[in-house]
Amino acid sequence: MAADLSIVRTPTCIAHAPQDEPVAILRSLFDANPIMRGIPRAIAYMITLPHRAQRSHEVWIKDFGSFSLIIEPGRLFLHSDKVGQAFGVPFGPRARMLFAYLITWSADSDSFEIDRGGISLNRWAERFGLSIGGKTYAAFQDQELRLFSNHFLTTFGGNGYEGATWDQFCINGMRPDPVPRGARPDPSKRNMVRLSAELYSEIKNHPTRIPVTALSQLSNQSLGLDIYFWLAYRLPVMRATERVSWDDLDACFGTSYRNRHHFHPRFLEKLKLVLSIYGEARVDVEAEGLVLHPSRAPSTP
Repeated sequence: MAADLSIVRTPTCIAHAPQDEPVAILRSLFDANPIMRGIPRAIAYMITLPHRAQRSHEVWIKDFGSFSLIIEPGRLFLHSDKVGQAFGVPFGPRARMLFAYLITWSADSDSFEIDRGGISLNRWAERFGLSIGGKTYAAFQDQELRLFSNHFLTTFGGNGYEGATWDQFCINGMRPDPVPRGARPDPSKRNMVRLSAELYSEIKNHPTRIPVTALSQLSNQSLGLDIYFWLAYRLPVMRATERVSWDDLDACFGTSYRNRHHFHPRFLEKLKLVLSIYGEARVDVEAEGLVLHPSRAPSTP
């Protein structure tokens, strides 16, 4: 049951996948969910990450009834390493910005390969005024190692089946050998990772492209990034107005909050900020939840 995600821009159609294959069943279950309808699975993983660090061995599970998103901590092994280093689940705004980096690259590039020695995370972050020297660089590096070492899994039950898809965000990579202290690294040596075509092809086929100006205003806003990416990928593929209840919003965005009366004001505060940045978004707030209207994707410079 290896992941095989090729979709077209419309949220209810699967390209080249029989309707009794895991990918097609899972897509139908996503499209029956008011939060995840039309959302690429990489985006689903991103917007359901924890906001705070979990215990290093703790598995992160987001249960949506007919399907669950699961992130299991793992170990990263380097060459000649017999023990490996254990890493917990990615969390917080830096993990989301790392996802945004990979998502932006995969959407804009003709290749799934990122040369981190060329157009690196550092240079990309500088475009929106986020310096990642010192502690910030260390935080990004920690989240990157968590992302590369963790195991991502989506389980499902529906259409007369139960099953799972196993995902890997980056499928291989390499970096130059460490240089002696005081020596300069060889600029001709590649420092690269190759992204999973199965996950990122969904993003390449989606009409949304995330503008850097939006990220510059949300770079430290964990919940704000979740809401922005959710609306940016949800609204442009909608065909009609839809309502989303607070129960559904809680299931996706509210599990880090102990009580609803803590979550709702925080969500509405961040929603207001997101709507001021994503000007094309047409969203109304009701007592029962949100009303979503089909909207254009965020405009990019």
